Amino acid sequence: MSYAADGEHGAGKWRRWALLGTVVVIVAVGGLLYHQHATKVAASRKQGEAQVDVLFRLLTGRGYLANRGLSGGLLPGTILQTHEAGPDAVDVPIDPPVTMFWSGRCFPGAAVHDTSFALPDRQGSSHSSISLGADGVRQMFPTLALQNTAMVDFGLRISDPRLRVVAKGDISGKMDPDCVKGLAAEMAAKAKVEWFAVVIEAITASRLTFHVTWSTSASASERLGVRTELAGALSRAASVPDGGLASATLVQDGRDETVLEISDVTIGYRLRRLEPIWPSVGTKATARADLSENQPR
Repeated sequence: MSYAADGEHGAGKWRRWALLGTVVVIVAVGGLLYHQHATKVAASRKQGEAQVDVLFRLLTGRGYLANRGLSGGLLPGTILQTHEAGPDAVDVPIDPPVTMFWSGRCFPGAAVHDTSFALPDRQGSSHSSISLGADGVRQMFPTLALQNTAMVDFGLRISDPRLRVVAKGDISGKMDPDCVKGLAAEMAAKAKVEWFAVVIEAITASRLTFHVTWSTSASASERLGVRTELAGALSRAASVPDGGLASATLVQDGRDETVLEISDVTIGYRLRRLEPIWPSVGTKATARADLSENQPR
């Protein structure tokens, strides 16, 4: 009996050590998997941010201003306020610039030339489209809440970019009188003419497609809420001549995935500064505005 009891005691002790070893292994494996997952997520986020940064940096290298945040309305002929008075009467830049007048108001009827434009990548290649993962999308839409648990994954595709250009000679000195009066009012309120610039080139994506993969636990009301928010964000990103909102198109909507699309989104643009011709935009409402060779900085 004594021998049996000692054996049972030894077996129980062995089982306890085996159980403890199993727990240690499980914890270690769990920690390793978590670390690998966190590393993968961090790498994905870094890659997504790099995608957007590289795209905008290459556009900037070609002389364009990157339209970070995809604010709409930046079509050729649009007048922006790029600077304002800062402390000690020093001019400071406004980032992003503020839309002063929409493209159709100051240069109505101006011919806008349209041609294809290839998107550059970090290898120097050019493409007719570019896809961004979840972290790249967060860079594009920094104000959009994209942490909803209803979504398993989401992505964005920028397709068929176009270069829209208005010739300097077609608009120089031809600003609509109503627009001149509006600028004159700004000058009378102590604004400076060099604070304003006109968009003469715009790189617009013909299509911006947003794809969402839903969680199996996402309810219909959750999907509707996210879809409404995304549609609003895409509509605000579209470039509309009169400053109105375009409507995002619901391409596909199902239990597993939803696809939304919007047209004409400006991703980059080129500006020319306004300058008075005669005698001053600030003193005569009938004055005209010309374009400077100096781009805003």
